[in-house]
Order: sequence, then C-alpha cells, then structure tokens
Amino acid sequence: MKIAGFLCAILISSFASISTLAEDIYITQPASGGDTGVDCTNAHSLTWFNSSVNWGAGANKVSPGDTVHLCGTFTAAAGGTLLNVPASGVTSNVVTIVFEPNAVLEAPYFAQYYGGLRIPDGRHDIKIDGGVNGVIRHTDMGSTNSGKTYRSFSAYGMYIAGCTNIEISNLIISNIFVNTGGDNANSADGTGKNTAGIQLSHGLKNVSIHNCRISNARTGIGGGPSGTLWDGLMIYSNVISDNCFSIGIGTGSETNSRVINLDIYDNDISNWTLWQFPGGPHSTVDIYHTDGLILFANSMSADSYCSGIFRNNYVHGNLGRGSPTAYVSLGCSVRDFYVFNNVFDCETNANVGVWINSDASCAGYAAKTPTNNFILNNTFIGPTNYPTSLGNMAVVVGGTNTVFMNNLIYRYYVAFRLDGNISSDYNILSTDFARTGVTLASWRALGYDAHSLTNVNPLLDQAFSPIAGSPAITGGIDLSGLGRSQLSTDKAGNPRAVPWGIGAYVQGRLIPPFLHEPRLILPGGAY
Repeated sequence: MKIAGFLCAILISSFASISTLAEDIYITQPASGGDTGVDCTNAHSLTWFNSSVNWGAGANKVSPGDTVHLCGTFTAAAGGTLLNVPASGVTSNVVTIVFEPNAVLEAPYFAQYYGGLRIPDGRHDIKIDGGVNGVIRHTDMGSTNSGKTYRSFSAYGMYIAGCTNIEISNLIISNIFVNTGGDNANSADGTGKNTAGIQLSHGLKNVSIHNCRISNARTGIGGGPSGTLWDGLMIYSNVISDNCFSIGIGTGSETNSRVINLDIYDNDISNWTLWQFPGGPHSTVDIYHTDGLILFANSMSADSYCSGIFRNNYVHGNLGRGSPTAYVSLGCSVRDFYVFNNVFDCETNANVGVWINSDASCAGYAAKTPTNNFILNNTFIGPTNYPTSLGNMAVVVGGTNTVFMNNLIYRYYVAFRLDGNISSDYNILSTDFARTGVTLASWRALGYDAHSLTNVNPLLDQAFSPIAGSPAITGGIDLSGLGRSQLSTDKAGNPRAVPWGIGAYVQGRLIPPFLHEPRLILPGGAY
C-alpha cells in the first residue's frame, strides 16, 4: 500500500508539473503594456512570436502544451506577411494558437507562399483555433471591375506546407480574391486564378480543417503534394462558398505524387455566381470553370493517384454558363474513391452532379484514367424548371469499373452520359432516358439497372428525405459488404436497416433539418 501511495503521489506530482509548465502567452502586433505576455494589455509583439529564439523549453517561451492568444487586429502591407510559425509541439502536447474575440489578420493582399498565417515545412502538432470569430482576410484585391486596387496572381489566406498533425478550425477566411465577373464578359480577370483561402503543399500527414467559413477565392481549400504523399487530410463541417473551385486538389506533374485517405464530409458547398462567364469553353473571356470538388492526378508518371471519400455533404447552387464541370469532378488517376450520402441540389439551373473523366480526356498523361470508383446512396435533385435538354444530366461516367448503386435521381432529363464502364443498379432514375438517346428498355438490354425504377415520384419532403410510401425507403441493396463503416448510417447519422433504402436519407430522420440540412456550427456560434 505504501508503494502504491508513493506511485500515486509521483503521478499526481507529474500531472501538476505538466499543468504548471503549460502557459498562456498573449500577442499583439506591437507589444503592449509591460510586454510580459500575460494578457492582451501586456502582450508580446508579432516580432516576438515569429522569432525562433522565443520557442522552446522554459518559462515565457512557446513550448509544447502552451496556448498562444492573438489579440486585436494584425495588419500587413500589400504583399506582406504576418504570422510564421517557427517551431512545433509534440504529439501529447500540441501548441495551440487561438484567436481572441474579434482578432483579425489582414492585408491588402498577403505574400505568396505565406498568407496571413504560415505553417512551414517540418512543423508538427500545431492547432489553429479561430475561436469565436477569428478572421483572415484581404482588404483590397479583386478583379478589374471589383473596385479593388490589387490583382495578384497568387496569394492565400493561410499556407500550410510539409506538416504533420495540424488542426485548423473555426476561422473565417474571406475576400482573398473578390471576383465580380458574373455574366459580364468584359469583367473577366485571370490574375486571381491561383488564389486560395487555404493553400496546402508538399508532404502532409494527419491534417484536419473543420468548422471554418471560407469564401471569395479561386479555390476555397486546395493545393497538391507535388511529388510527395498526402495521407489523412480531413475537410469537414465547413461552409465553403463563392469560390471557383470549392475544394481543388491536384497532384501536380511530378512523379510519385499521391493523395490517400482523403476524407471530405459534412460540408455545405455552394455559390459560384461570381466565377461564371457566358462566353463558353472556347471564348477568350472564359477563364474559369467551376466545380465543387475537383480531384485529379495529372502526372506524367503512372505512380501518381488520388483516393479517399466524399460523404455527407450538401452541394447546391448554380455552377454557371461558362465552363461548369460538376459538383464532384473526378479526374485522371482517381481510383478507389467513394462518393456517398451526399445531396446534390441544382436549385434553379441544370448542373452535373458527378463527372468522371474519360479515357480521351486523360490521353495526354502517363497517369491512368479513373478506375474502381463508387457512387452510392446519393440524392441528385435537378432544377425546378426541369429543362428537357440533353445538357440536363445527373452523372457523366468515364473511366473503368464505376459502381453506381442506391442513388436517387429526380428532375433530371437524362440520368447518365456514358463515356466509360459502369455497373449500375437499384437506383431511382428520373426519366426513361437512362443515357443520351437510349430508352430504359434498351439500357436494360445492355445489362444495366435491372432492379432500378424510373418515372416514379420518389415522395421526398422539403429536406429530401423520403416520406411514407416512398419507393426509396426499401428499394436499395445492402452495401455493407463494401467494408465502409460510414455507409451503415445515412447523411444525418441514422442507421440503415435491411433492406437498404435509396438516396442519402432513410425515412424519418432522427436529426431535424435546418432549412435543407442539419446545422453546421460556424465561427461565432452562428448557424
């Protein structure tokens, strides 16, 4: 008993020591008050934070387990920099950088490869928390007609490169490039086409970005490994709007560029209006094409690829009239990628829900066409005006060995355009046209959709959940054998019973919708 008591005392003493060593250190742009770092009125300076001599073991240094508090507004000159994280935490004791209420990082525009906050190569075990309403923004950059002064080609709100165990949460990142093109062809401006809210680069492992609001940049969250490995990037519970690519991930042209264990879920993705140009794909003013998620490995080597999951997202709005691609665009060398439990809601204009590249579109690369991809239990909602044109299609299927099961397609004139190989069944298809110019009977004669339904009312409520009597409730096939545990629940987290249903939701959702979707907690506690 004495030995046990002695060991217990040691443990208590150890925990007390760790608690004592953990510090809260406060930062303002110039030092304030007594420059002690004990609170916002006596804070250390931005220069103090950026100096590596103030990071390491010891009191009044940023050490593993410490929390750095950002106070007030930090302002850089045009093309300037602000926070550059000079050291790391450890696995059991991360360094946390938290925005105090109303803290802002801003500049007319930030320097390329820095952003307002930069976590450079080799850093690990860092947490960035936007707190109640932390903001990173540009104040004066945009397209020609935006009224902004600057039109930098490349600039970011935040830059993360070559890092491990990084968590980004609760930030508002806005106005990185304010594009006012819309339907005015004369206002097209390509100078912002490499801008991003959060830019990711080099090798990454276990990076998460969640509960952020990201708007007004060419790419909301994007980048690529460029000859390295990304393993375990998670992007979830964000609101991403007013970007050309909401999420854009490409491996680059270097060899052995891989993205694995990518998991994108529970995001609200919308609004491409400011990135649309009416000239068409060959017009001189048509600089951008719009996507929700665009994922590709356009490498000149066959060892580059992307794989992962896109699940439980709500993607909605009008991709536009210039060069819209799709809410989800799976490009060259995307393989073993799962798209499930998503709602794709066109609202007013026809948009493609999922587009998988064809052999022809990948012909210029050594990388392979997309293969072994799974589109499962999604709900595709076409526009309310239901245009009867062959451009109003839900899915463009290229590549090889695509599995298309348990999907609900409603108000689309054409369910498929088939540019590749597909295994399709147990779906609800919106019309008799299963693909361009083909009737359902001739489609089935080819071996497709033997158990699928067409020309039926799926009987959905306003939140796209099936109501009593809906054929979607029990019309699907059990997909648990695919080994994806997240498939066993629907978009709202309700368990799927046998027989499985069709679409993103089961009947009688346990989680009530807010507007169309479950609530996303945003910075500041708003919904």
